[in-house]
Amino acid sequence: ARRLLASGSYPVAERVQDLGWIYWPVGAIWLIASRLQWELMGFSGKIVILTAVHFHFAGLAAPLVVGTMTRILEYGSGSLLPRIVRISALLVAAGIPLTAAGIAASPLVEWLAATAIAIGLWTAAAIWLWRLVPGLLGGNAGFAGRLAGLGLVIACVSVLSSMFFAVRFAFGEYFPRWSVPIDTMVIQHGWWNALGFAACGLLACLLLRPASRRLPAGIPFSRLKSDWRNVRVGPDFFERSGLMDPGKQVRGLCDDLDEYTDRDFDARLVHPDVRALYEATDRFALSFDFEWRPLFRQPARLYRWLISSRLEQMNFPVGRPSVSAQAMVSQIVPLRDAIDGRTNVRGWIRYYSDSGAGIYSAAYAVHRHAGRAYMNIAFPAPFGSMTSVLRFANLANGAIELTSLPCEDAAGPGDEGIYYVFADTASVAPETPPFGLRLPLNETIRVFPADDPELTLTAEHQMWLFGVPFLKLRYFIST
Repeated sequence: ARRLLASGSYPVAERVQDLGWIYWPVGAIWLIASRLQWELMGFSGKIVILTAVHFHFAGLAAPLVVGTMTRILEYGSGSLLPRIVRISALLVAAGIPLTAAGIAASPLVEWLAATAIAIGLWTAAAIWLWRLVPGLLGGNAGFAGRLAGLGLVIACVSVLSSMFFAVRFAFGEYFPRWSVPIDTMVIQHGWWNALGFAACGLLACLLLRPASRRLPAGIPFSRLKSDWRNVRVGPDFFERSGLMDPGKQVRGLCDDLDEYTDRDFDARLVHPDVRALYEATDRFALSFDFEWRPLFRQPARLYRWLISSRLEQMNFPVGRPSVSAQAMVSQIVPLRDAIDGRTNVRGWIRYYSDSGAGIYSAAYAVHRHAGRAYMNIAFPAPFGSMTSVLRFANLANGAIELTSLPCEDAAGPGDEGIYYVFADTASVAPETPPFGLRLPLNETIRVFPADDPELTLTAEHQMWLFGVPFLKLRYFIST
């Protein structure tokens, strides 16, 4: 559960397996209740043991098999097939608890959930037969590959048959003449799934052993946080908290943009003015306008009234799209690494020129992992920080993109994402690192050389919630 919360939704293969491990203890509880002849949620006898069986085979085995095969197919092979593979895996994972909820509460939910699992498994089986089995049964796969291919064939054929009975059984709640007796379900659905799909599918997984795309935990999160008794952050947060480091000189968000050169980004291709924005940020003056999506305008007003105007952190204007740019003051300040917990940290403070109210105060650092470099930005907040881990990419004409969206390539996603980090500045022991909860937020920042002779650069900052865009900021940057 901790791994699932810390990693968000990507890679889907690993998250589906995480859910399988979470479902497994549910099956264990029902198994113990069955052996002790207890009632659970008003059910007793055969239903209790069948629920235990369901959460072991559908709950544990199915997500493990589907997740393992999804590891092979989730990236590459064009854009459409990986999406279909992910959707089928998510249908399986989501359908398992929904089936249990439907049995307990609603025949309609039960039928829809059983249908979702069936569609997910049938789709996955069809893709495995199409994309995996031919290569495994070919002449160059070796004995283990051929055995894995045979296991997959049996698993696919078994699930095509067994899930038909599951859908028919759920459908029988509405049309009794279509109903299937429990004993028939045990034979036609249960045994096919147990011996055909689960046993042969897991055997194929053990033989293939595709490499996990799960990156080990270890993002160097900041330990900064605001005081719960005085939650305001504001432009003076770093000075007020004793975080300023007078012995360190900084001018930009990084000392050298080459720090971010990796297998996906080449700093040598960046326009000189764009590069200067990151290496000598204090040279530039910024103003911005904003555009909230209509659906989010009223929630944004509530957010600013209750939270951001009090915190003076991530304190964006609200209302309809602005007609004129709002000026801000921008400052780069040196921070103490020992308190933050990262290395070579510096702060970027922005506040409104007219009112002096904070827009945001953030601590910047760089970290590298698995061949990629990331801009690691911590926004101090109550109990910890909102942390944005951004990956660089080159755009045309020397422009750049920084994004928290997962990378869609064969190497899979990395550390990029937006996290709420629960931190304690008093605890600096490496064995108790801050815990980062992956949030359903994403952002992309694109910086371009300006066409307007009065400007040096322009930038677009797009934000998403659950994949839905909600705010766009446009920056106008000059020296």
